[in-house]
Amino acid sequence: MENFLIRIPATTANLGPGFDVFGLALNLYTYIEFVFDENSQYEIFNIEGEKLPFSELSKNLIYQSYKNVLLKYKYKEQDFPRWRAHIYMDVFVGKGFGSSATAIVAGVQVAKRVLNKKHIHLTIEQEIDSFLELENHPDNVVPARIGGWVFCYNSKYIIKKQIPEELGLCALIPDFEISTDDSRKKLKEYYQRDEVLSNMKGCLLWLEYIHSQNPEYLIYALQSDRIHEPIRFTQLPYIKEIKEYISNIGCYGISLSGSGPSIMIYYNRQKEAYFQEKLFYLKDKLNQNKKHHFILKFCLPDYQGLIVYPENMELKKIIFQNSNSLLI
Repeated sequence: MENFLIRIPATTANLGPGFDVFGLALNLYTYIEFVFDENSQYEIFNIEGEKLPFSELSKNLIYQSYKNVLLKYKYKEQDFPRWRAHIYMDVFVGKGFGSSATAIVAGVQVAKRVLNKKHIHLTIEQEIDSFLELENHPDNVVPARIGGWVFCYNSKYIIKKQIPEELGLCALIPDFEISTDDSRKKLKEYYQRDEVLSNMKGCLLWLEYIHSQNPEYLIYALQSDRIHEPIRFTQLPYIKEIKEYISNIGCYGISLSGSGPSIMIYYNRQKEAYFQEKLFYLKDKLNQNKKHHFILKFCLPDYQGLIVYPENMELKKIIFQNSNSLLI
């Protein structure tokens, strides 16, 4: 088996009212180099060669995804081609940017590489079906694979859109983590009719914003979630201060990225310099408290999704050429 290198975009899910429905790929990337070696045990290393804590097979979602696919094609686990992975991430695990989805997409890709040697070629629908066997919320895994603004009902019904070019995106990322499982347990089991209707309206407004490019629709869409953000925002320090400041400087709004703790800020890119200055000030003001530290990532949509680099590409060279380094 030949070694190979892939790049997978981070994703921000829900986008306000689109709980478990909408997702958007971002130009914040995870680079993974797979080195096939029969002496390896599916370990995962950073680019400095340090073994990462999620190398343990029970926690290694790349391996679990890889295993899930190969078992369906009658491979025995002891016959799996073994590998180790070297990984670099523009954003960190546990911040709300689909790191679990990234691992699942990567695992299917390496299994696909093995199956290709047997002249078994997975379709995109089969890949997505494999994703959804391990992650039953497609709002992260599907845009990570195909890029873009995505709504996915199942592998046969996928809507991919481009968002208006004037929409600016900035991730406000704190130095603590929130468990997706723990966060989901805090959500209500049942919702009132008016709560559900608010989110339905918000989803339609998101779609109308993409169609019309009228930001008024997006502003209202980002205010319409009644299912997850009102509960999850209570876990975030300074959220009231952040919301008030964002509104006062004229941003379109915010959404929690996945289950958090990171926040996506939406603004008019035609006033990029103005909003960058104002958001730098917000970050510095939050950091004055010193209890938590925040960073900013200004980003764009990614429309390519997963890419596989040509053979013999070097991981470190690719990272320094292409990584989003605007970490402030």
